[in-house]
Amino acid sequence: MIEKPDKKLNVIMIVVDGARVDRIKKSKEFTNVIKQGTTFTNMFTYAPYTLASMGATFSGIYGNRNGVDAYNKMFQYSDKVKFLSEYLKENGWYTRGDTMRLSIVPERGFDKLTSQDEREENCISAHKRIVNSLSSNKNSPFFLYLHYSEIHNSMVDDVFNKYDDFSEEYFSNLEENKRNYDSYIKDAGLYLKEILDEIKRLNHFDDSI
Repeated sequence: MIEKPDKKLNVIMIVVDGARVDRIKKSKEFTNVIKQGTTFTNMFTYAPYTLASMGATFSGIYGNRNGVDAYNKMFQYSDKVKFLSEYLKENGWYTRGDTMRLSIVPERGFDKLTSQDEREENCISAHKRIVNSLSSNKNSPFFLYLHYSEIHNSMVDDVFNKYDDFSEEYFSNLEENKRNYDSYIKDAGLYLKEILDEIKRLNHFDDSI
């Protein structure tokens, strides 16, 4: 028989968008996070783009069932599908999310879902502010979804907006491209450290999953 916990645990989900598993070892902060928990090294995504992948993550079912299974079906979530945020909200969790764009995750079930303006505030300061705001809500557990978008944004600025599929300048500089990408990974590792340190400082670490 499985015993129910004495209290409902907070649920914290942090998505580091664009982090390649073969490069995260370049960040000691990333490596330290891995050592603190369980790492699954043979994972497969449902889709190679974020919206469909997150739709599958939040619903627990493939896009051909939840309604988002192609670029031309991005915003067609089925009314018959219930998302993680909805299950938690219905069972007493306060649900708070911050994402790259509101279209990236299903809005249903969130008490508050915001999108980022990375030109105005970086993810570290924005997400620290959100984590701190949850401390004032002592009466219910919370579900927190944080989407780190700065690897994605850097790739758009430094690669997609500068080069095309036939740019010799880009494709002939493999080592430089790796160094640039590894710098994004190191920034992501620093983000993770800062956010997890803030969660620990506010005593959320021991009562969260």
